[in-house]
Amino acid sequence: MGRRSCLSCLVAVLAAASLFSASCAGTPKANPSASPSTLPTTASPGPPDTSQTCTPVTPPATGAMVTSEVQYDWAVPRTMVSRPGGDFGGDLFAVCTGDHPNENPAYSRISFYFKGGPPPYDFNYAAQVLTEAKGDPIPLQGNSFLRVHFNGIPETSVAPPQNQAVGFQNLKNYGCSGPFEGSVTCGLGIQVAAGSDQALPIRTTYLVRDPDGTGNALQYVIAFDVQAG
Repeated sequence: MGRRSCLSCLVAVLAAASLFSASCAGTPKANPSASPSTLPTTASPGPPDTSQTCTPVTPPATGAMVTSEVQYDWAVPRTMVSRPGGDFGGDLFAVCTGDHPNENPAYSRISFYFKGGPPPYDFNYAAQVLTEAKGDPIPLQGNSFLRVHFNGIPETSVAPPQNQAVGFQNLKNYGCSGPFEGSVTCGLGIQVAAGSDQALPIRTTYLVRDPDGTGNALQYVIAFDVQAG
């Protein structure tokens, strides 16, 4: 009787040990090196704009690319396309342009730099692009015009250029209006084949840069790429 009781105890102990082992195997282990404040890093579509021209200031090119997300891949936005940002837009503090003629496909880029958070935005090709307050046409070169609109922009943002020459193969200039009542509208002057209804494909990318490596001075960038054609 005592031997049978011991055998029963042994079987119970072994069963409990088996259940414990299976439970541990199914439980993911915590990563002691992971930090809840660490932001994911992803690859950037295309090379970084190290030789871009900026106004009114040139953002630092140092530091890590925290994230990069294509929000609208190569297509023609004949009707309005909207993309969400954060709960509110941050201050616009720089606009930069860069050319990438050796990429496949070749393209020109205009980047809008914000601090504090990314704004929601929308864009489309238009017959003309109008200013925010008065509704006057923004002076644009070329024969094809892309309207870009940012919402939720603080009045403390810099006033972007009203007519800035670029001079790339297709992207010729840009002009902006605002901030006015939380909005900034920009037009991109694009040159396509004369007398045609050609509209070049557009790509938009949302990037976050960490110039000093601390995470305390993040740059939020919305980049528009105009495919060469």
